[in-house]
Amino acid sequence: MKTICKWIKALCFIALAFAATGCNFTKNSETVDNQTPDISDSLTRAISYNALGQDYLKKDSLQQAVALYDSALLLLSDNNSATAQSERAKILLNKGLVFQLYDDYETAYELYLEAEVLLSNAQDYNRLINLYGKMGNIFLRNSNFERNKQIVEKGKEIIDKVTDLDAMVDYYIHQSSICFYDDDYQSSADFHKKALEILNQTQNLHQLHTVYYNMGLFAREQEQFEESEIYCKKALSFAEASGNKSDICDALLNLGLLFYYQEKFTEAESYMKKGLQIAQELRSKLLLRNAYSDLSYVEYSRNNMQKAFSYRDSSDYYEVELVSAETQNKLNFMAVKYDLAQKEANIRDLENKMTIQQYRVKLRDTLLIAISSLIVVMGALVMVYVRYTKRKRLLSETRIKQLEQEKQLIAAQAVLDGENAERSRLAKDLHDGLGGMLSLVKINLPAVKSGGIIEVGDVARFQKAITLLDDSIGELRRVAHHIMPESLMRHGLKASLADFCHAPPSVEFHYFGDDQRLDNKVEILIYRAAHELINNALKHAEATQINVQLIQETDRVSLTIHDNGKGFDPETTSDGMGLENIRNRVKTCNGKMTLYSAPGQGTEVNVEV
Repeated sequence: MKTICKWIKALCFIALAFAATGCNFTKNSETVDNQTPDISDSLTRAISYNALGQDYLKKDSLQQAVALYDSALLLLSDNNSATAQSERAKILLNKGLVFQLYDDYETAYELYLEAEVLLSNAQDYNRLINLYGKMGNIFLRNSNFERNKQIVEKGKEIIDKVTDLDAMVDYYIHQSSICFYDDDYQSSADFHKKALEILNQTQNLHQLHTVYYNMGLFAREQEQFEESEIYCKKALSFAEASGNKSDICDALLNLGLLFYYQEKFTEAESYMKKGLQIAQELRSKLLLRNAYSDLSYVEYSRNNMQKAFSYRDSSDYYEVELVSAETQNKLNFMAVKYDLAQKEANIRDLENKMTIQQYRVKLRDTLLIAISSLIVVMGALVMVYVRYTKRKRLLSETRIKQLEQEKQLIAAQAVLDGENAERSRLAKDLHDGLGGMLSLVKINLPAVKSGGIIEVGDVARFQKAITLLDDSIGELRRVAHHIMPESLMRHGLKASLADFCHAPPSVEFHYFGDDQRLDNKVEILIYRAAHELINNALKHAEATQINVQLIQETDRVSLTIHDNGKGFDPETTSDGMGLENIRNRVKTCNGKMTLYSAPGQGTEVNVEV
């Protein structure tokens, strides 16, 4: 009952304090006592100052918050009751958190150590296990993973005495992360399992989101993509149920990265853009930087350099904004520390009669710390700018190389187009011009024979001449067909390849897919590749069996030729002119050619466009 009365008095005091001060503490050396109504009970006043300090901290009024915490601690300095010591531990925790947020880890850790003693004596295990998480985080931020692990391991000794279920879940989440990055994946999974058992009772949506978010992240880092997708989608569903837009944005970006690592760029882009939209609504510089950065990687992987540059510029803009904001906060905090240090120096000067020299030394040291911090922050800004410039130059060089490759492909394509046009003209001239003339000679020769007298000895030579003329006409047609097959122009790739493979008895042709005409360039490329590869198998590999497979789909064509010839080692044997020509032709159509061979095991070549 006494405790309840004290809390009621504290609440009344807070209301009176706000009314008296207008919620605005002056920034001079006046004490807090002069700004608030008089309350005789020091414990009640301390509780009130602590509550007001929390309120000012939320408003980023750091000087007022720290001043209130110090006043509260001063009020409790002579009170050794259990309630007062418990309240003192809470104030130390709050004050330590302020210093930790602004990277003054040494001061924060000293405050936490004092709070640990008080909480241990009071057997306040719920706050104690929360404190171990904060202490461990200090070492984690400074990359001292072993010390972080030692601090959080203290929680094992008291976890069975903790009654706050939310605090237990936070501990298990922290332990799971430590085990995972210590490569103890089974223990990490066990801690997540314990956390979920508690969350099945409490249904804390934020913690459910956090657990499944971490499980998805850990599964993704182990390349267990199917499990990761299940966990990430659960994290998203709990975030949406809680209505916490920051959690929703994090979950969407996490799903986007998952699909990015699987090279599913369309799904990745969809989730990332949803996350970007929420980040824009929240105006969160951190989330905006992450979203634009993730999208830049997707467009870079797609070779869409213009969009990649645009997203990277946006990401770097918010990176600079974040550093600038962090710089301003640190400068504000340094100003608070400086003012407090100056105030404490004045008090010590009055109480202990410090000399003027000692006072100046203290101020100088505080000022040097502030200037050093400013230099460090400015250095960080310079590093961000240098990194941004370097990344932009690297992307520019990549774009130049890409343009050069495109230029080479265009030139090669122009050469191939000219070659195909010349082949068509030459084949037509041979077939229609010279072929027609030879056919006319053959038609007129029998008339010469029937219109005159040929001696017996000349008859055989006459017949031989006609035979040679037939062979010449046949060879002419074969050459013309090889230069530009007429069946390819009239009937398409399937019919022309079937005709060509029908001639050699050792060649088998198999066709799968839609029998639709393809682009003229693609048909000529596939036909000439098949012609060259079959001739190589017959002439050089001494193959007795050759399988030709053509697969034709809506958006791709695949040619596979396998033989049982001698084979060779691709690592030690360079490509001949024929294979090199095929590779170059395939590149011009944005296709690829793969070759598998080994001595005595034949050869398989796949061409896909």
